Amino acid sequence: AKTLAERLPDVDWYAALEAVCLKTLDALREGEPVRKLEDAPKLEKMNWRLEPVLFDGHPNLIYGPGGIGKSLIAIYFAHLVALPHAHNGFTPEPGQVLYLDWEFSSAETRSRADEVLKGIMGVEGSPVYYRFCHQPLQADIEQINRIVVELDIKMLIVDSAAPACGGNPESAEATLQFFGALRSLHGITSLIIAHEAKNST
Repeated sequence: AKTLAERLPDVDWYAALEAVCLKTLDALREGEPVRKLEDAPKLEKMNWRLEPVLFDGHPNLIYGPGGIGKSLIAIYFAHLVALPHAHNGFTPEPGQVLYLDWEFSSAETRSRADEVLKGIMGVEGSPVYYRFCHQPLQADIEQINRIVVELDIKMLIVDSAAPACGGNPESAEATLQFFGALRSLHGITSLIIAHEAKNST
């Protein structure tokens, strides 16, 4: 408000900004409009971001015990979409990919990506965007949403679910907050890595 008042002093910027904030909150609380289903667009067929494994615009999950290569599979799928590169029967719908990493460092993830690119695809140089994360997804979602918009991201990798949920992913509250944050990104395909609990039987 102070900066705007310096540029255009004849406007009550405090009142104007307060009004904008209130209208924004009202719109957020109101949510999406109600409409008849017959007015919704028809889904002619299931759309894929990576056929036949990743549904476009939806969360997708790789789940299993640690050490079986889930992150390597995610890196592989990320590069099939980002390059784009059809391989081993996987057919990508091209798009920018953002790797959200709660598990490793950028150097470790780059090393894995280099191995996948050279060993499987025979290319060098990763086009995948990377961000190291330390907050739960729901606490960081506004900044992530800005990145998604600025870079035109079409697919997210979430590695992995437990720290991204901010605690125990078996907790209903943490899981609901996590998937609510993902849904707020509107139509982004996500691939979530989830580890089997050590004490599971």
